[in-house]
Amino acid sequence: MMSIRSLLFLFFLFFTSNASSLKQTYVIHTVKTNTKDIVSSLLNSLQTDSNIQDDNDFALPEIHYIYENAMSGFSATLTDDQLETVKNSRGFISAYPDELLSLHTTHSQEFLGLEFGIGLWNETSLSSDVIIGLVDTGISPEHVSFRDTHMSPVPSRWREEVKQNGGVAMLLVSRQTEGEELLADPHVLPAVSIGFSDGIVLLKYIAGGGGAANATVASIGFRGTEYGARAPIVAAFSSRGPSVAGPEIVKPDISAPGLNILAGWSPFSSPSLLRSDPRRVQFNIISGTSMACPHVSGIAALIKSVHGDWSPAMIKSALLTTASTTDNRNQPIGDMGAGPNSAATAFDFGAGHVDPTRAVDPGLVYDLSTVDYLNYLCSLDYTSERILLFSGTNYTCPAATPGDLNYPSFAVNLANGAKLKTVRSYRRTVTNVGSPACEYMAHVEEPKGVEVRVEPKVLKFQKVRQRLTYTVTFVAEASRDSSSSFGALVWISDKHKVRSPIAVTWE
Repeated sequence: MMSIRSLLFLFFLFFTSNASSLKQTYVIHTVKTNTKDIVSSLLNSLQTDSNIQDDNDFALPEIHYIYENAMSGFSATLTDDQLETVKNSRGFISAYPDELLSLHTTHSQEFLGLEFGIGLWNETSLSSDVIIGLVDTGISPEHVSFRDTHMSPVPSRWREEVKQNGGVAMLLVSRQTEGEELLADPHVLPAVSIGFSDGIVLLKYIAGGGGAANATVASIGFRGTEYGARAPIVAAFSSRGPSVAGPEIVKPDISAPGLNILAGWSPFSSPSLLRSDPRRVQFNIISGTSMACPHVSGIAALIKSVHGDWSPAMIKSALLTTASTTDNRNQPIGDMGAGPNSAATAFDFGAGHVDPTRAVDPGLVYDLSTVDYLNYLCSLDYTSERILLFSGTNYTCPAATPGDLNYPSFAVNLANGAKLKTVRSYRRTVTNVGSPACEYMAHVEEPKGVEVRVEPKVLKFQKVRQRLTYTVTFVAEASRDSSSSFGALVWISDKHKVRSPIAVTWE
């Protein structure tokens, strides 16, 4: 009887003797010339090879694709001997085995914790009659009729257009304010983006001569998808507060996915938005508020489908008071604009990153009516004529302060350099949308340099939709070295945490 060791030895002999006949699919990179001619010459050399028998179809090479756009080369199924022939051919650069890769796209709904058919994104929500509308004031006639007659030529610095100046590729280096952030922008030339720190190293290398003359060589290594990166993180280009127009309200309100989003694209514009770009696509990768807004709008529509009787202010409150301030590592959300290890503040992400699952059950909400908004305009010293434009009727302004707008955040603006401590008191009213009988206790994360007092410290509700009012008093230092400090007021029950950001600014 043959031993197991003998069987393994025979198998080893069989495998090694047939290794040169085994086939594998490869992606072959070639020089950027006529790729089809290279493939033809390779095929001829392979088919006329003395090792290939005419009646052995298995030994013939199989060409699958010719690449001429993003790269030059082809893919083929080859034996080891054929691969060696390819490697020894003129025009060959590299070859690597083809791999079956799984989809690495991060879908927005998964990133936001939404699962189709379960929870907030269920069949009932999908069959509701909630419609997302867009309000656009349009542009004024003078924009349409604009002409550049008699205007001076465009400054030369506006033309850092590499292609028009004979360039064949671009290396884009992030500025200090952009940090290590990399945007997937479409270009009309091959382009590589690198972060600010890598850019410093590159610029020093160039300034130092970059090695021997005309001998600078660079290579790009593809390491695949890297998992475990911190997310979410505030993009460097994200809008920042405080609001110049309304500093009495913390802005921005909230953050949502808006970086490198795959979205529909108009066929009337090129992906690069350049008139000289003839390409037309149905989808494009876009970054900005234009991408974050649809995410929040969709979540608001889902909440409305569940709570059809909620006002817009109630939905907005639910989004803000349940937002997350920590990332996937349970660390404070970072800010790319200040560096990847810097924590974002309420002037960077508002209340935090939107959390749709928590937003559908916020516990308490801060509601607002039309009258509340009119009173806010009154507190900003709007004239009766201007308020008439909003209300449509004559409205008599009561005594009001901007800080009393029933908003789910607190903006405290102080004069720097005052001799005495400054005291500010704001009133808020919350509506119970959770359990009929529940109790909330105030927890305060005090901003540096500010003492925060809440009265009452406990809110006891007896029924749903009951409204209770509380007062927050801020006792601030006369002056501080920093211009702003941040904290939060959190109402905590056995089931909910209702968080409102606090931003204190010394001006």
